[in-house]
Amino acid sequence: MSPQTETKASVGFKAGVKEYKLTYY
Repeated sequence: MSPQTETKASVGFKAGVKEYKLTYY
């Protein structure tokens, strides 16, 4: 996995967690 892809996945994951917290908390 290239660093660029890993970074994109990390950013997407963090955004998903943020959405999850906003929705359920």
